[in-house]
Amino acid sequence: MGTLKVVYPAYFDRSLSRRGGRRVKNELSVENVKLEDLVRVVKRLKLTYTEEKGHAYSRRWWLKEGRLLINTSMPKEELLRMIARGLREDLGARTGEPHQ
Repeated sequence: MGTLKVVYPAYFDRSLSRRGGRRVKNELSVENVKLEDLVRVVKRLKLTYTEEKGHAYSRRWWLKEGRLLINTSMPKEELLRMIARGLREDLGARTGEPHQ
């Protein structure tokens, strides 16, 4: 059994700076990430999660984008990189780069 890791769509948003809340490298980020995009990727990765709609990331308190609580023993940064790779596969057209 792992611990709960909180994951917000903003962590993967290419339009945000690191200071603005993005948590992954720009090369792994995508544009316009929605909670539904995260859910699709996390399901595909077969991770145990709880979806919480209406929650806001503290750096973007005015946007109630929602969040995921993911139960895993994996380090959070590793988890975020894994989700980011999945988002890039799904949303490659939104990266501003050619889809591979």
